[in-house]
Amino acid sequence: MIEHLNRIMGLEKWHVGLVISIFFVLFFPSHILWTVTTILFIVYTLIYFFRSRSLHLNNRLALSMIVLYAVTVLSGLWAEERSLYTGAIRMKVILLGIPFCFMVLPRWSFVQFRWFSIALLIAVGLSALYVGIHYFQHQQEILTSISLGQPIPVPYKDHIRYAILLNFCLILALFHLDFYRKEDQTLPFLCWAGVSAALFFYIQFLAVKTGMLLSILIFIIFISYKIMEKRLYLKGLLGLFSMLIVLYTAVHYLPTVKNKLSYFSWDIEKYKERNFQNYSDGERIESIHQGIEVIKKHYIIGVGEGQLVSYLSNRDLIGAKLPHNQFIVVWAQNGILGLACMLAIFIVSFSSSYRRRNWLVAAYAMAMLTANMLEPMLETQLGLTLFIIPLLLLDSVDLSKKI
Repeated sequence: MIEHLNRIMGLEKWHVGLVISIFFVLFFPSHILWTVTTILFIVYTLIYFFRSRSLHLNNRLALSMIVLYAVTVLSGLWAEERSLYTGAIRMKVILLGIPFCFMVLPRWSFVQFRWFSIALLIAVGLSALYVGIHYFQHQQEILTSISLGQPIPVPYKDHIRYAILLNFCLILALFHLDFYRKEDQTLPFLCWAGVSAALFFYIQFLAVKTGMLLSILIFIIFISYKIMEKRLYLKGLLGLFSMLIVLYTAVHYLPTVKNKLSYFSWDIEKYKERNFQNYSDGERIESIHQGIEVIKKHYIIGVGEGQLVSYLSNRDLIGAKLPHNQFIVVWAQNGILGLACMLAIFIVSFSSSYRRRNWLVAAYAMAMLTANMLEPMLETQLGLTLFIIPLLLLDSVDLSKKI
């Protein structure tokens, strides 16, 4: 039996395939597929652990995520509605399971990372093809819906999380572009340059404000890193200039972006008139203000995990909903200790990036820092997955390990 397990677990590429599968099933609306693939990944890790007895306790990023989960569980001691609390910690259990997997399994080699990138980009490319075909078939209807605050239909559970996934793919593409530039391999370099440019343009085309902002941050971080690493001032300025041209073109000539910005401006004017119900941006701003008011009253221990929306609703607040800022959500629910643990994840990410000279981690950590200021990322399975796995994966890549 042990020998049979050893033969199975000798295929160390299995964990790569399982992670790819987790990303693939996010394109399907069913939560069952995600649950099954995640459980398989954890079971595989447990078997690997019992065989190898390896546990990398020096993985501080994984440990910081586990500590955050422990604090959310602890906040149940003062949660008023136990059913909401148990539902929340059950959904967030991957803050414990997935980091454990990355503490046990070996670090990713460059080849494994490359094949993962290619597989994910193929899936994203097919989804982009579907979006493009659907857009041109129903262009007028879609542009009208954008003018009313609706997103472009995408084959994903949530358009904002889809834009975040695209930004993760942008980081993967920029990494390979830079790698093949260093290797002086012209054809692969040109291919990855084309993929990077296409992704950046596609993100602007979708006109998801969060996605557009993240893509700009990622591009600036990448260019800044290359300037500091190789003193490539001219190429860096050329890259920034190219980005500005794309952005200028998108804002002035892409109808999806023009309509989205027009709606955003109108929405903000409505909010200034205190007319924010059923208007997306106004409701987001109001939800943040409501969350801050909760923090003022419960800033030490919070109201308990999973309790925030119920707490707001019970006080008859207009348009009570989950604040669109994860830091506010964590502070309001888990108190100052929860906020400290949340911030620790980013501190560890940036310090790890600096220590290993790994710009990938810094770029995605900055993207997540920004996204969590605009979205309650950790309050859905999809948001949790896109927060946890890419960060841990980019931190675990060993570029000196070729196979």
